[in-house]
Amino acid sequence: MRLESAAADILRPRGALAEVLPGFEPRPGQVAMARRVARAIELDERLLVEAGTGTGKTIAYLVPAILSGRRVVVSTGTRTLQDQIASLDLPRLQRVLAQPFSYAVMKGIGNYVCRRRLAEHHRQLALATTAAPETARVLAWAERSRTGDRAELDGVPEDAAIWRDIAASPETRLGKRCPFVADCFVTAMRKRAQEAQVVVVNHHLFFADLALRTRFPEAQVLPGYDAVIFDEAHQLEDIATEIFGVHVTTLRLFALARDVERAPAGRLGADQVDSMARRLEASTHLLGQALRARLPRKANEGDDVRAPMPDDLWQGEVLARYHELDTVLEEAEVTLARFAEDDGSDVLGASAPAPGKAAVLEGLASRAAILRADLGEIADSASRDSVRWVALSSRNVSLRASPVDVAPILAESFSRHAGPLIFTSATLSTVGSFSYVRERLGLADTAAEAVFASPFRFDLQALLYIAEDLPDPTHESFAAAAAERALALCRLSHGRALLLFTSFRNLRVAEEVFRARDEFPLLVQGQRPRQALLDELRTRVGSVLLATQSFWEGVDVPGEALSLVVMDRLPFSVPDDPLTAARIERIRENGGDAFGSYQIPRAALALKQGFGRLIRSRRDRGVVAILDGRIARKSYGAALLGSLPEDCPRTHALDEVRAFF
Repeated sequence: MRLESAAADILRPRGALAEVLPGFEPRPGQVAMARRVARAIELDERLLVEAGTGTGKTIAYLVPAILSGRRVVVSTGTRTLQDQIASLDLPRLQRVLAQPFSYAVMKGIGNYVCRRRLAEHHRQLALATTAAPETARVLAWAERSRTGDRAELDGVPEDAAIWRDIAASPETRLGKRCPFVADCFVTAMRKRAQEAQVVVVNHHLFFADLALRTRFPEAQVLPGYDAVIFDEAHQLEDIATEIFGVHVTTLRLFALARDVERAPAGRLGADQVDSMARRLEASTHLLGQALRARLPRKANEGDDVRAPMPDDLWQGEVLARYHELDTVLEEAEVTLARFAEDDGSDVLGASAPAPGKAAVLEGLASRAAILRADLGEIADSASRDSVRWVALSSRNVSLRASPVDVAPILAESFSRHAGPLIFTSATLSTVGSFSYVRERLGLADTAAEAVFASPFRFDLQALLYIAEDLPDPTHESFAAAAAERALALCRLSHGRALLLFTSFRNLRVAEEVFRARDEFPLLVQGQRPRQALLDELRTRVGSVLLATQSFWEGVDVPGEALSLVVMDRLPFSVPDDPLTAARIERIRENGGDAFGSYQIPRAALALKQGFGRLIRSRRDRGVVAILDGRIARKSYGAALLGSLPEDCPRTHALDEVRAFF
């Protein structure tokens, strides 16, 4: 086929990339993957593609996608990969390919400043006597920014209070009714995307757009597309579960109260709206207190509580506070909608065009209605198809109803797209089979599959160390013993290590051991922003980084700065996690083997991700250490080990690790 040949020609040893890029290394796996993706695009196929680390999968799918001339959405699992594609890969291909193309980046609406809310914030500041030091800097940037993307502004924390006041959101967006629509950052982002051939998004935005179509029509941001490429596709189930569930938080309710307080209700409505805002804030606070009194406390610092919602939760004090909040939300919906319909200046005021103010009030009324409906759905009796659960942190109470099985929702969503769908990742198969990901994503037998192995020589570049002699991870002495063994391994590698933990508790034990010995520059998740930690790991050779779940994937530190990856325990999902428990129960109800068909494959994919943090280039060398001896002792260990590179040598002896280094 012509597209296959054209894509292969670009990537061959003397092709266009080789002529332009210094140090270009031809990769047979990359060429083969580009051919297979090209065929899938031409034939409108669904395709599962596992491409091992070092294959060059991003270029392998971008080249045929661009050459096809079709409008393509590339959806990534992380903003890190999204930024890499937009700032490195696509500009490079624009210089290389003879065929011109355009591209745009789209992030979630919350990443952009809302000019209407910015104007409201300016009015509030005019009444205030003091402001946070970072506020002036953010406001000055927002006035001169061309994109309004908060990623442009360094040095201001993502959780800074100012962002909550000026960021756009699906609930606050007014679309064409907004008086600032002509200069709207979100509208400009969408316009750029509508004109582009390649649109780079992330999974959260892709699925949020699908979900929002029925709830917030004005919040749709994705343009039409012919093909979709899901990179980091192993994350799709978790993200879709989050997006397609129902979610109410005290932070979301407090945000509504804050915006109601600022509503342009005019002279006659001001007192009523102000009272409503104060009652909404108070009833939210009281419901949050009642919920916390009935639910578990935080077990360890850094560990947010996730627990199934007790069947008898909505009784007594909790029920009474819920009814109070429901009444206030109903009043807000009715009153604000009535104010929006009234076109008299006595209600709306005369300081700004009434249509814009009416749209603001309509939006607030809609938010109150949706929050009321969502909270009511969660408070009602649970459905067999969903699990109700609660997450508690120091700042927030989150109530959720999540689909137990997202596969039917995904199957329906994918079926509505007639064009090609490409699912790719370095980790899609377990022990050579795609059956797990097919089942979890609702693909059944509708997708073809392909595997392109990593070009790295794991037999020469890596060593897998398994600590068989440590206590069982369920034993109380394990955390301390694992920390001491991790320290011994770091001494052999002279630091240069990433230590991955399955819980904050074990991380804290290890941190205490490492700080007591004070032998290496120590970096700890949560004490600095993620990117700052990774930057220091790269530049301060000899550092040791301690991290948990979010660092098991997406970490790319090539070279000698990372020569040791230690995983303390096998990454099984916590069995009492509400979603995990519900899914296990569903599989058992259907006569299935939950451990073999769900828990083991899920752990295998996570283990592959952790292993993949080590060897990032042909010049890398290092050791992956697994401190959980069950992988060698238990019958299921073979399935987990079978998902790791088979040519990687293994050892149980520290002397062999010492010899390797």
